[in-house]
Amino acid sequence: MLTFGIIIDVSEPFKYEEKEDFVTKIKIIDPTFNFKAYIQNKEIKFHKYITVLIYSKTMAQCPKVKHVGEILRLRRFEFCLTPKGELTAFQNVFANWMIFKGDIKGPYTPTSIMDIQKNKGRDITPFEKSRIEELREWSYQFFSQQKLKFITWWSPLIEPVDEKEAATNKSVLDEVDIVLKVDQIDKDKKTIHFFDHNRKRYSLHLSFPASLNKNDVIKLRCVNV
Repeated sequence: MLTFGIIIDVSEPFKYEEKEDFVTKIKIIDPTFNFKAYIQNKEIKFHKYITVLIYSKTMAQCPKVKHVGEILRLRRFEFCLTPKGELTAFQNVFANWMIFKGDIKGPYTPTSIMDIQKNKGRDITPFEKSRIEELREWSYQFFSQQKLKFITWWSPLIEPVDEKEAATNKSVLDEVDIVLKVDQIDKDKKTIHFFDHNRKRYSLHLSFPASLNKNDVIKLRCVNV
């Protein structure tokens, strides 16, 4: 089965203790499966997105996702429901995947591919081109009308009533998701200063040089604030 989906989130590659392959989890949606869609199948209890599991032998072979809205092409993946009613896609030995840009006028050359010979220099079919165009148009409209925190799973930051008291007591809010915009980068101290939609400021201290630029917008996931 050939399936296309819009990428809304991706994990860093990781390994399970008992496995040798790297695993990348990618969350995808399409016009029929998203938080606004009506799902007739009562066995599906969660329909914000589908989780796709991609396996790679090395880090270099893992899928490279740069932006929300990129398009994931899946072929011969196995789809199943978890006991919680969540739809998941697993890569098997016959599976194949490609990633394309999500821009409306973007190219039709994949930006990341499964590392197999038949993917190298491969031209897409007219059907694939048509499907990519349809999803680019749909995602442009969908993302312009919805907030990303509603499209994907979100653990919101619930701010303290008394911020001065929280600062004095060094209160910590555990494992929240937050979207921030880069304001300043202190390369000497390896520190990035951000602000949120309310112009509240945050600082992130790194153990390595920052690779972000001023005005970049990032999502921090499962962080302590």
